[in-house]
Amino acid sequence: MRKEISLNNGWKFHKGDIDVKGPVIVDTSAIVLGNIKSKSVQINNGAVLEGYVSQCYSDNSPKKFFGEK
Repeated sequence: MRKEISLNNGWKFHKGDIDVKGPVIVDTSAIVLGNIKSKSVQINNGAVLEGYVSQCYSDNSPKKFFGEK
């Protein structure tokens, strides 16, 4: 499992799920077909993402914030 990933000019297309314990950056020219699980995600204007995004590795979580189990 990678610590971080950046989909930028060097890697524009990705098909499949991304599971990273660190940050994910999807840059303006990137196209992603798949789900993203990460600590944080940045999707820049112009990027295309078809899938679900979860910050399951973040120190904060919506479930903790809203008191859900």
